[in-house]
Amino acid sequence: MDKNRGIFRGMRFDTGEWVKGYYYKKIVYSEESYALSKDLGHMIVDAIETYDPSAPHPLQHHTVESATLGECSGQTDKHDRLMFEYDIVHLSHSPVWQNDPELGMVIFHEGSFGILVKSNGEYITYAFHTLSNAVIEIIGNVFDNPEYMEHFKLK
Repeated sequence: MDKNRGIFRGMRFDTGEWVKGYYYKKIVYSEESYALSKDLGHMIVDAIETYDPSAPHPLQHHTVESATLGECSGQTDKHDRLMFEYDIVHLSHSPVWQNDPELGMVIFHEGSFGILVKSNGEYITYAFHTLSNAVIEIIGNVFDNPEYMEHFKLK
């Protein structure tokens, strides 16, 4: 089983920093009717990088901006960095053909992760299992680099 499945990344609401961990939605239910009474936001438990069992509160819970949530694809780039939804990548289809890499975005589409590229005015999604010989490098994400949002029609 992939140890990175179920890991999410999101931008902290209070500081704008990126956190990785397990996602949950914090809600409060009314005791009388068991109906949703208050939505406290989207949360990430930062149990991956900052877990300290000796600390008074070993798990750090962070409220994150929901629009920035992205799930880990379980794949890594050429530098062994985990790729998350909405990461922007350079994609070369083989180690030999690196002169003109395509610009792509990691997405979750039709039940699996892949890379969306714009080629000749059309959008194509390459599933990760078809990219075994490709060279992929993360160059940013659409939230820290909003100029890519228009390129991938996210606005």
